[in-house]
Amino acid sequence: MTRLLPLIILLILVLSMLFSCSVKTLYPGLGATAGATAGSLAGPAGAGGGALLGWSLGETMKSEKKVEEAVAQVEALSKGDVSALLDQQKSTFDTVVEGIYHTILLCCIGAALWFLVPFLWTKYHVRKTVEKLNGS
Repeated sequence: MTRLLPLIILLILVLSMLFSCSVKTLYPGLGATAGATAGSLAGPAGAGGGALLGWSLGETMKSEKKVEEAVAQVEALSKGDVSALLDQQKSTFDTVVEGIYHTILLCCIGAALWFLVPFLWTKYHVRKTVEKLNGS
């Protein structure tokens, strides 16, 4: 088990890096892999055709979000909703500031846990030790 622990940690890190942005970015590669696997039953030409079909299906599924964004933008234009359009077009500076705020929030949560968890753990073990010494 101790030999497998670094491998498990590495696998978790790699998977978290792959899925951290969006799962939709993986759809073309997964589709091509699944298509090639299924097409390999028909030989090399079938594997190539299956990979092509799988990749095209993955690209279609990946671009579905872009279509939804375009539909939302057209609806906002037709209704004259300027605030929705301004929310969609945040500047890079606004995005960076929002990311900094999120990072600060995560640091505050981490610091709170850093101080509270040892406090609660010690309190629990001191109570357990006192009960053990008193014979209760």
